[in-house]
Amino acid sequence: MDINPQKIDGDWEEGWAMDLHTTSSVPITDEAGNVIKWDNARPPVAEELYQLKYCNNESKVDTIAKPVSDFIREKQEQWKLDLIIPVPPSDTERTYQPVIELANAVGTLSDLPVDNVVLKKNDATPPLKTIDDPEARREILKDAFSVETDVLKGKTVLIFDDIYRSGETVNAISEVIKNRGNAKNIYVLTVTKTRVKK
Repeated sequence: MDINPQKIDGDWEEGWAMDLHTTSSVPITDEAGNVIKWDNARPPVAEELYQLKYCNNESKVDTIAKPVSDFIREKQEQWKLDLIIPVPPSDTERTYQPVIELANAVGTLSDLPVDNVVLKKNDATPPLKTIDDPEARREILKDAFSVETDVLKGKTVLIFDDIYRSGETVNAISEVIKNRGNAKNIYVLTVTKTRVKK
């Protein structure tokens, strides 16, 4: 599968998304001019992610994990990762968690351990895509995540998520992993990146 890696900047050593989340979004309107839906064009990996997350097509995990793990293998000599930490899901009621499943598959293919328990989500948070104000997002995430003191001391960590939007979530996680967990280095990798920070 062809990917087009996108750089993502933040409070970490290096960050990448495998591709954009959409390449175009055209509104479809009714006769009164009201938007009733969007016609989205997606790169291949983003279409696979859409099928996984919104159409519950679990077979897409392996299809997505392969290019992600290939990318990690290319970077591993430079990054020297010790483990992958997936971003905890915002919808904890969901029985199938795509980010966790993807992280586990990526870890297997790239020979890296995946830690699904070291990073704790303290409280449920609303979906940030519904909140436009960056200050409001930061306030919501202020104490949302925690790790035990020094639990990651000397470790080089890859924070993994499916979609990078505003960057507020991974910035909050990076801060907690660095300042409380005392990780040595932090890298970020996501499947897709939105064209706007929402």
